[in-house]
Amino acid sequence: MIFMMRRKGPDGAPLLHGEKVAVLARGTRPSDTPDTQVAATPTPSGAAWPAAMPADQQANRKPDAIEERTTVSTHNYVGIHDPDQPGQVRLRYVHSDGYPHYMIPTLRKIWAGAAAGDTPRLATLLLAHDWDYLDPETTDDSTSTPPLAGEQLIPGVGMTLAATGGDGQVLPPEPVTVVALTATGDLDAHWIYLIDPGTDTLTVHTSGGDAVGTEPLAS
Repeated sequence: MIFMMRRKGPDGAPLLHGEKVAVLARGTRPSDTPDTQVAATPTPSGAAWPAAMPADQQANRKPDAIEERTTVSTHNYVGIHDPDQPGQVRLRYVHSDGYPHYMIPTLRKIWAGAAAGDTPRLATLLLAHDWDYLDPETTDDSTSTPPLAGEQLIPGVGMTLAATGGDGQVLPPEPVTVVALTATGDLDAHWIYLIDPGTDTLTVHTSGGDAVGTEPLAS
């Protein structure tokens, strides 16, 4: 089974180099379950993070650019505000497990573990690759399924995402996605997670840029 993916900007034109790429499917992971079956993560105020995208957001989303799926995936992006371009963000795609009740504790654990509590280091780790999934428990031998062509297990962070062309050859890695935060509704994503190295916080946005809340990385 093959996934066909293209990222588009607000004018409908492809972002980055615009190549249509094929991403090979991998087996369902334990966290790839319907999100209504997973307990929500409490916010500092005691309220729960949403277990699904609000209905009005779902209604207004453009059709996904993914033509076929074999797993329950919640696409999202992680990144930072672009320090050189106000209003722009620098992002990496994460294919699976994008709801806040998974991503918030996951990013906190990666920050505390692989990044050693260093928020700029966390941003560097995350912006180095697109990701199949993030998992702070990842080790060199933590999966029974070998990485697909071009993929890498990054201990303490997760599994990178690789793309292949029609001939099955691994394509060069895509560069970081740079886009206006307000234009992220045109990306194939449900949620956007922005790390602030200056305040050691994580702000959760819905697709399109609306902020839902901000959490400290130190839990």
